[in-house]
Amino acid sequence: RQRLKLTPTATDDEFRTMFDAAGGRGPAPAPAEPAQDEGWSWKTVLGDAQNSSPGDAALGEKLAGEILAMGIDPSALLPRGRIDEIAAAIQTHDEDGAREVVKKLAPAAIRRLVRRLFSDAPLKSNAERFVRRYAGMINEAAQQDREGFLVAALLASEAGRAYLLLDAAASDLA
Repeated sequence: RQRLKLTPTATDDEFRTMFDAAGGRGPAPAPAEPAQDEGWSWKTVLGDAQNSSPGDAALGEKLAGEILAMGIDPSALLPRGRIDEIAAAIQTHDEDGAREVVKKLAPAAIRRLVRRLFSDAPLKSNAERFVRRYAGMINEAAQQDREGFLVAALLASEAGRAYLLLDAAASDLA
């Protein structure tokens, strides 16, 4: 019988980096970037599609940026004391009362947002998706924390203030 000759295909370091990356212990090596003049590839097409419609994680930041770009400052319109008042209304399941407080605090901003949502269909669909997602987060926070501290913390964030303005505008739009 002839002996089987084995030749090594990879070094221990290569195996270690592969298993570490698969186990989540270390970062995977970055793939090589394609040259600019190669044309389109599936990777670039899918990457562009993901960038044009952001995921839920970045949606709040994107919409808050859109609101700021319109000249609306949510932090100035919705101060912390009023956020606590709105959070108390939401904690008692009075969403309409919370919307009314927001509309009284920022009527011109709400009107401007309504006009923008009416004329910009992609922004409107992103805003509706964000409002649904954030409302679910707020309802979950209200159930977990009976005192309302979680709801107030969610609403006091940049995304929370954007949610309040977009929710009030969407209720006027409907």
